[in-house]
Amino acid sequence: MKRALLVIFLFLFVFSSCSSKESFQSRQFYVMDTLAEVRIYEAEGDSEKPAVIGKQTAEHLETVISATREESDTYAFNHALRTSFSQDFLELLRLSVSLSELTGGCFDATSGSLIALWKSCEEDKKLPTDSQMKTALDAVGYQKIKLDGDNVSKTEPSLMLDFGAVGKGYVADKMAYAMKENGAVCGMISFISSVTVFGEREFKIGIRQPDTSGNLCGYITLCDESLSVSGDYERFYDIDGVKYPHILDPKTGKPSSLLHSVVVVADSGAIADALSTAIFVMGIDEAAMLYQSGLLDFEFLAITDEEMIASDGFLKQFESRTDSYSLRSLSEYISER
Repeated sequence: MKRALLVIFLFLFVFSSCSSKESFQSRQFYVMDTLAEVRIYEAEGDSEKPAVIGKQTAEHLETVISATREESDTYAFNHALRTSFSQDFLELLRLSVSLSELTGGCFDATSGSLIALWKSCEEDKKLPTDSQMKTALDAVGYQKIKLDGDNVSKTEPSLMLDFGAVGKGYVADKMAYAMKENGAVCGMISFISSVTVFGEREFKIGIRQPDTSGNLCGYITLCDESLSVSGDYERFYDIDGVKYPHILDPKTGKPSSLLHSVVVVADSGAIADALSTAIFVMGIDEAAMLYQSGLLDFEFLAITDEEMIASDGFLKQFESRTDSYSLRSLSEYISER
């Protein structure tokens, strides 16, 4: 099959096609509090059907994993409304627990109480008190989830699930599978801060600098892969005029501030999504150890105040386009420690 290079800019990065003449079937829709887009570039037969299926898949899964929709499995689990859950919910929960273990709890989908606390504090325009923080932290911990086949329970009644750091990647994986099952050969799924591409074409992704300039750090070329970005420059908790990064450390309950941005590439959207959050929380040293362990297959770019540090595999796919940050390899970073 002919390989074409499609240049894309996501919103964290901002999307557009490299060629206005190239035809594709597209659907834009709002789901999981995010503007999503599906594009089908090649299909066996009608390309409209897989695009519609992708949209329907995302909308269905939102009704399963949303923490705020009262009909969802997540809402039912959080509020102890029932004990029977769908296979999609159980699959995502098992994956989340596994990723929590592998990242030492730097990613933890049981952080719902912390997220709720910071949202409430933003509304009240007051920082959390020590007492509030302790109460919220007592309700966090993937170890408090008990999974036995299709039976799931929690040892802490106040524990609250929130799949915000993994859900979009998981949904993208499910969308890609469903679209390919319905004839899609090459396509793209965008959730603003993440993108999944499938098929034999290469896609060129422009990655924004972690600031308000709109300038690019550079480009990365993907083929049949997923990418996710976590950063401190788009979303905040604004409390009394001070902006606190929205990514919280599940261990301390506080906003993480070790890095400005993390970009992760993996074969799975769910893994890329969860790891971009986990690495943002753990920092480069722990990320290097996780990368070298080989327990998970991924590549990443971490951006600090002055430099971009990229894993060796990421460097092979990356083309720097900025003078604002120096670029060096993770191997060089480790050798200098």
